[in-house]
Amino acid sequence: MVCPNCGTLNNNEDVNCRKCAKQLRGAHMKGKIACYIHANREAITSCGVCGHRLCGPCTVTHNGIDYCDSCAPADAIRPSFEEDFEGLSVLDTEKVGRARLAPRAVAFLIDIFLFVAGSALFGGIAFLFRATTFVINPSAGASFIGFWIFVVLAWVVYNVLCVGMTGQTLGAKVAHIIVLKPNGTLADFPSAVLRGCAALLSLLPLGLGYLWAFFDPARETWHDKLAGTAVFEYEEVA
Repeated sequence: MVCPNCGTLNNNEDVNCRKCAKQLRGAHMKGKIACYIHANREAITSCGVCGHRLCGPCTVTHNGIDYCDSCAPADAIRPSFEEDFEGLSVLDTEKVGRARLAPRAVAFLIDIFLFVAGSALFGGIAFLFRATTFVINPSAGASFIGFWIFVVLAWVVYNVLCVGMTGQTLGAKVAHIIVLKPNGTLADFPSAVLRGCAALLSLLPLGLGYLWAFFDPARETWHDKLAGTAVFEYEEVA
């Protein structure tokens, strides 16, 4: 079935999405049988051939028999397919406010610390094998430039994957904040990529793009504004 949070196709028996790890079925589906495609819709019938449970938009009726799209006869009139992008909100934005600046700073510092530690480990291993100080020596030329380009790209990829999959980096989890669309749904990958790349622009003018959140009424950084994302307080419920 399709995850209502991020649109990923999962197995019908899955409880949590394999991509975003969020629950596939909302609280309103408790005790109900879900459509095999739309996890957030109650099944009202079954396919007469394969037995898949179907909601209304997924049902193809032909000569009084209900079918799924795959099993329906070729001459059956099919309704237009409706993807499950109803977008189950991760949280209620009317009840949960935008993240305060203190936890955002904590999350950023934790991520930076972990990333610097990882980069230092990688640089140390490179130093052992190459017996050179190219990591901190600009005169090393291409090796120095290549290493730091790799570090910057790795930072962007780390943020893109975390935001696109769960909305949280490791630092964000610790600080109990989450990056979402303003309506409370998970950011899609194009938005996550744009946010990750725009974060570099926020850093360039002495971090002004990050500091902008201190003055912005919505507490948004430049990269949040460019990507159409927002950072909320978030306490995950087990």
